[in-house]
Amino acid sequence: MTALEESYRAHPKILRLYNDIFYQKKLKATKEDKDDFRRTYKSLLSNNEAPVLLVHSEGEEERDKDSPSF
Repeated sequence: MTALEESYRAHPKILRLYNDIFYQKKLKATKEDKDDFRRTYKSLLSNNEAPVLLVHSEGEEERDKDSPSF
């Protein structure tokens, strides 16, 4: 089995949830610059301490015939 060791895109606060549940706290967040995150998304977030932004998108699910993923 192969396990993810570093997360390049997840904010550390978001990473903490699935790190605790699935990775036994072994997963490392490489995106530690919280100030950079806040500068980028400040106008979109109502609470800068909770780095979650839900965006509605429209489209259809697609799946390659040789892949189990959508």
